[in-house]
Amino acid sequence: DLQPHISKLQVKHKGDNTKLQQAQAALYKEHNINPGIGCLVFIIQIPVFIGLYTALSKVVITNGTTIVKVIALLNETLYFPFLKITSFDTQFFMFDLVKMPSQWKTLGWWYLTIPVITALLQLWQSYLTSKSMPKKEEVKSQKLEVKNKDGKKEESKGPDFQSIMQKEMMILFPLMLGWMSFNFPIGLALYWNIFTLFGIVQALQMNKKPPLVV
Repeated sequence: DLQPHISKLQVKHKGDNTKLQQAQAALYKEHNINPGIGCLVFIIQIPVFIGLYTALSKVVITNGTTIVKVIALLNETLYFPFLKITSFDTQFFMFDLVKMPSQWKTLGWWYLTIPVITALLQLWQSYLTSKSMPKKEEVKSQKLEVKNKDGKKEESKGPDFQSIMQKEMMILFPLMLGWMSFNFPIGLALYWNIFTLFGIVQALQMNKKPPLVV
């Protein structure tokens, strides 16, 4: 919704990045938009992701015996009978959460479905997110004629570059996640896929809302 205004600023302050950044910051402030807030939820995921990876790795190394002993000790110390366990099971349906899909030759072909599902879910989320962006026809109708510093009229083409980058990322990011889930424990992919499903639900709800009136 703000892209036509940003495009106008890009032409108006062409060659002066300082003034362009100041003008864009003023535009965001006027409409109460923080362009960096979208990264916050991913930053929060980093320590959780690292912690989960470390936990799964330790399970692989110790076969869960150390974790069982620690929980049993806590049970004796804190006296929570319902926490008492004698074994540690990492199975979830047909998958072992501490195993990697790259081991599918010894585990089973169905382990290959995990990276495929991960990539497809991320691709679906990217597609839903892209639907909220202006389409090609809308981009053409949003092109603005503005005067530059020399007084000559120029046509803003800001949205074109953004559209190209978005299309590339819509393919590359899911492929990257699919490759990562192929080489990491399945428990990580399961966590990420649940997180992606929440993002898909959010995108579906966002696309139902009317566009912002600028």
